[in-house]
Amino acid sequence: MKLYYSTNLNPRVAVALARHLKSPVEFVRASPRDPRYEEAFRPINPNTLAPVLVEGDRSYWETDAIAWVDLSRRTGRRRRSQIPQFGPYRLLGSRLIPRRIKPVS
Repeated sequence: MKLYYSTNLNPRVAVALARHLKSPVEFVRASPRDPRYEEAFRPINPNTLAPVLVEGDRSYWETDAIAWVDLSRRTGRRRRSQIPQFGPYRLLGSRLIPRRIKPVS
């Protein structure tokens, strides 16, 4: 697997998650919007944005989708209902969102 990333915020989140989970990915720094590389990058992400996780002939190009693939693989759970809620975040669809924290009264 290869994880293409840039220095923008969302790619850094995907890289941090992959490193935290010790995922067996090869990190590849990319500049998909650079005119020299844009057309070469388009087959793996039509939006020419990073991050992109390439696994065989499939590619995932949203940070949340990359997190979902990694979390489901790590936990051995494939359905959203099987992924445990963790920390201050929860899954909504395939997105990680902050939990609502009740104010202390």
